[in-house]
Amino acid sequence: MRLLIIFISIIVVLSFHISCTSHKEENSDTSKELISYQTEHYNTYSSNFIEREDGSIDTTKFSIDYPVFTENWVNELIQKELFNQSKPQSLAKNFLAEYDEYYEGTEQMFTPPWEGMTKVEVTHQTPQYITLRLHNFEYTGGAHGNYYYQYLNIDVPNKKALHLKDIIDPSKEDEFKRLAEAAFREDEGLSQTDSLNEKYFFENGEFEITQNSGLEEEGLTLLYNIYEIKPYSEGVTILTLEYDKLDQILSEEAKNLIQY
Repeated sequence: MRLLIIFISIIVVLSFHISCTSHKEENSDTSKELISYQTEHYNTYSSNFIEREDGSIDTTKFSIDYPVFTENWVNELIQKELFNQSKPQSLAKNFLAEYDEYYEGTEQMFTPPWEGMTKVEVTHQTPQYITLRLHNFEYTGGAHGNYYYQYLNIDVPNKKALHLKDIIDPSKEDEFKRLAEAAFREDEGLSQTDSLNEKYFFENGEFEITQNSGLEEEGLTLLYNIYEIKPYSEGVTILTLEYDKLDQILSEEAKNLIQY
């Protein structure tokens, strides 16, 4: 018991920890610099510990990694689009608060610890745009945890978020859907006439475009999270369309930014 108390004291003292790693990517176009950033690491733990039968000690934890840019308007946009106007640390505090409430209302020795993680990374960056992808994972008991990914594209010159409706020419949406479906069927090993009813969750068996899209170096990426079009066991589905194949479909705004 004394060992347990000492361990708890150490963990509580270290429960809030932030460390930073600087990043500044190289760019061949020296006339335009990338907006530099550093990655902040935030870890926190619940003060409600569990001593297992084997004598080991565990508790609920949540970790966050996210970039902080030297241009504050980028940080504000990330907070708005990816964290629902909240500070990233609020995710951890809310997660631990939910666990602590659950812990107090159950048989504590049988309450398994939870685990949460949020990571935002810069997947591609040019002087014209920044592409970020959020990965969120939470385990709150049961057979497995749940997770999802969310893209955010930032138009640097205009200081705004860039959504799929801004990337694709509105008059070419049907053509874009046909192109994406053809690529999806090829990736899935389907013919152009195979039904999408049995294996996938598309409504009425009709292919649908996800709005979760990222401007990656190799092309426009469409990401379907678990349960969106396939069962959990199949994981996420990623569809990447090369920019040159989208030449007649991209909006002028997107063409000016991507410069492929």
